[in-house]
Amino acid sequence: MMSKLKPRPTSKVFYFMISLGFILITTLASGMTMGTSFGIGHLFLELWHAEGGPVNPHPCSLDQMLDGHWVLRGHTSAELAELEVFLRRTRDFHQLPATLQRDDNKCGNLNFPNHQWHRAVCNPKGATPCCMNNSCVNQTAQECQCPECYDMRQSVHAEFATWVPNNSSCKMRQFSSEEDVCRVLQNKTIYFIGDSFMRQVYTSLLAVLRGNRARHVLRDDVSQANVDKCDKYYRYFADCRYYLIWDSQECNGT
Repeated sequence: MMSKLKPRPTSKVFYFMISLGFILITTLASGMTMGTSFGIGHLFLELWHAEGGPVNPHPCSLDQMLDGHWVLRGHTSAELAELEVFLRRTRDFHQLPATLQRDDNKCGNLNFPNHQWHRAVCNPKGATPCCMNNSCVNQTAQECQCPECYDMRQSVHAEFATWVPNNSSCKMRQFSSEEDVCRVLQNKTIYFIGDSFMRQVYTSLLAVLRGNRARHVLRDDVSQANVDKCDKYYRYFADCRYYLIWDSQECNGT
């Protein structure tokens, strides 16, 4: 799946493999545009000089960047409630039990009946919240630490945390505003090619570039009812892909 804008003559091409898909980034003489096939997140490594100079070598390998931990940030009770509602709706969409636990208390290396793609775990608020040896058991979070254990009590919402590599020389800069992102992506064209994961990566980037402007990542002709349906977290639902802006020119055309 792919769509694109007609680019101007290119001078450099960089290929990056990202999980299930890839991004093709082409440096242009001028203009920053984006094209997607249903298809970067809010985290970027600053690989380019703001003036469009050569790529800077990064001191860390991908393995080092992935070896790290989450640092929690503060969040309000309203933010948590909003996220929990989204998670419940997502589980309902996939017809998963609200407790995430099977009736027979089996878990771990097996799925839910008639749900091939979802691992069965244990109810984090129930009497047996720890998945140990493929069974839900009554263990504290401290006791539920084995390599094959699964404990939803210990899960971290990425929306409320920042990933920090354990190697202190591996600095990940978080770009959270249109101004920051445009400084890095100035004079670039980005093509997103891939599957639903790449669509979500593209959607996240477009949301950052458009800040809190009305309608965010949706086309102007989308009805208000569908705008409401695809707001915030829900824009990543498969049904909302039909309303996304698939080709866009951002950063004031610079």
